[in-house]
Amino acid sequence: MKINVLTLFPEMFTPLQSSMLGRGLEDHKWDLKLLNFRDFTYDVHHHVDDSPYGGGAGMVLQVMPIVKALNSLPSRGKVIITAPPGRPFNQIMAQKWSKLPELTILCGHY
Repeated sequence: MKINVLTLFPEMFTPLQSSMLGRGLEDHKWDLKLLNFRDFTYDVHHHVDDSPYGGGAGMVLQVMPIVKALNSLPSRGKVIITAPPGRPFNQIMAQKWSKLPELTILCGHY
């Protein structure tokens, strides 16, 4: 299985590269590709957020760096977007998705 993770914090996924999961990576039982969508920005400061349209408090992520990161992948498989109002991840999802050849997880919250 190949897993692509798009995130602003790829270092948070370092534990997946150690212990039993790390041995699986070394033995090519699965593959992990981490993409920082900050690397797909145009400006020198690599901004990925912007003020919300119409004003208001807080910031929102820009779409363009995320789209460019997704488009940089030769294939994506099923794309999962993590979000607070989404469905909670459960064992049934884990079993179903583990059978897929490729899975892309977009971690859009920071």
